[in-house]
Parts: sequence; C-alpha cells; structure tokens
Amino acid sequence: EDLFYRLSVAEIFIPPLRDRTEDIPFLAHHFLKKFAKENSTPLVKLDPHCLSLLQIYPWNGNVRELENLIYHICIFSSGEHIGTEALAQKPEFKEWLKKMEPNKNVSPEKGEKLSGAIDRGELNLSEAKRRFEREEIVRVLALKEGKVGESAKHLGVPRPQLSRLLKYHGLGPHGG
Repeated sequence: EDLFYRLSVAEIFIPPLRDRTEDIPFLAHHFLKKFAKENSTPLVKLDPHCLSLLQIYPWNGNVRELENLIYHICIFSSGEHIGTEALAQKPEFKEWLKKMEPNKNVSPEKGEKLSGAIDRGELNLSEAKRRFEREEIVRVLALKEGKVGESAKHLGVPRPQLSRLLKYHGLGPHGG
C-alpha cells in the first residue's frame, strides 16, 4: 500500500486512443516509418479509406494495438500502398470489418460522428466546426507526410493561414 501511494503522487490521465482519433494518422505514419527503418524496407503508405477505418476502429489496446496492427500489415502486405484488404488479414480487425459490413449506412466520415454529437447535445456547431477543421488538417498532414506547404495547397489555403491554424489547434512543433 505504501508503494502505491509513493508511485501515485502525480497521476497523468491520457485518454484512450479511441477518444484521440486525430492522433491516429500521425501515429500510423510514425509506425510505418519505424517499421521501414528497423527492417530496411521502403516506406509504405496507407490509403485514405484504410486510414478512415483506423480512425473509427474501437482501439481497446490503445497505441500498442495500433503499432501491432501496422507491423502486421507491413509484414504481410506487398506494394507501396496499404489498402483495406490488408486490415482484414488481422483476425480481430477482420471480425470487426464483418460487423461493419451489414451497416453500409455507418460511414467512417468524421462529419457523421460530429453531427451525432451535436444531436446528442455533446457539441455545439462552433465546437463541431473547430473539431472538423482540426481533424481535416491532421488527416491532410498525415496524407502529405507532415509537409505544411503541400498540405496547405491540398486544403486550398495559403501556407501562412495553415501555419496559423496549426498554432490555433495546437498542432505545431510547440503544440500537440
């Protein structure tokens, strides 16, 4: 009991990965780079639909589960791009995809999650817009491998505006 109290002087709460879906593109890209470096293989990319599925998957194992999945699909996939079929090679993900299949109306798009949160009174329009903007910036940055100039062009905004948005959303080098 004494050890417990000595260790629990400063508790830090880190939300589960399923509550931090905006982190998934960055983490996935990090694990892809890490795998490529450790195994001296070319860097592969996740296709956007595959990334969307990763963002709606209920991550019970948190970041370690994501890392394990990325490593698994890197080992068993060939080519430069990883698609949805690679996810189905992992048994637990395959089962989850089967459960999702009958629900064609359940979209992996962020807009539907946000509108559901508005309907439940969890978010107002202003907060939903802010979250959507942040999530899209995160998604495009991951797609463009962190290149701000290319991301700004893809989003159709001037680079200085994207830099301000990164700072506003806490996504810059001094942010999240």
